[in-house]
Amino acid sequence: MTRPALYDTHCHLHTEVFDKDRDDVIARALNRGVRRVLAVAEDLDDAWRLLDVADRWADFVVPAIGIHPDRAPLISDGEVAEVELLIRRHRARLGAIGEVGLDHRPRWDDAARARQAEVLRHMVRLGNELDLPLSVHSRGAGRHVLDLLADASCQSAVLHAFDGRAVHGERGAAAGWSFSVPPSVVRSRQKQKLVPRLPVGALLLESDAPVLGPQARARNEPANVALALSEMARLRGEDESGLTGVVEQNTRRRFPRLVPPVSR
Repeated sequence: MTRPALYDTHCHLHTEVFDKDRDDVIARALNRGVRRVLAVAEDLDDAWRLLDVADRWADFVVPAIGIHPDRAPLISDGEVAEVELLIRRHRARLGAIGEVGLDHRPRWDDAARARQAEVLRHMVRLGNELDLPLSVHSRGAGRHVLDLLADASCQSAVLHAFDGRAVHGERGAAAGWSFSVPPSVVRSRQKQKLVPRLPVGALLLESDAPVLGPQARARNEPANVALALSEMARLRGEDESGLTGVVEQNTRRRFPRLVPPVSR
């Protein structure tokens, strides 16, 4: 029987911080059992860079294209349209639409938050049309993201590094969304409270590399999703090997283009 593999469902492996040693980073990930990563873009320029990296490391990097909520208030409708066109053009190779979402840190005023919501609704409609899941950012906005996804009838979404209350996580899981857990779970009390409260079928892994690693302020890598898996198993009192298989199946259901077909 083939050993279950790990999948990093949200990272930024295409960014400049990995330019000097990307091959080594990938080798370390493969050595820890990570078969593939879903790398997410934050705007148009970032998407072009990601597509280039995905071409060069096609066996390991699956691309996703979106508009990050920190970018949404700063870009024009024209750039939103260009991002949509790029998503449509590369639909067959994309694993998801992302990174998209809401960010309610104090830096953003009501007008900026309204723009974030407008762009997210646009991306929900596009994801529904193209049958692509969304990788959703929700920093400081967990309840608001869940409200918007439900109101917009989003068909498929993953709450990446969800920082909301466990009760809101339970609500999201009941609505059918997934939750990707980063290596920072080893040091985050909020995530340590969240993980045991979620149904096992809602759990995925992510690194969010180069951030959200097991050590604050140190560069994170996709290999560290193995640490996230171990901590998830500990928090839930479950066998790590068995949980690996369940999370792999969860990933296959949510991101079918990320997980290779099962060989017969």
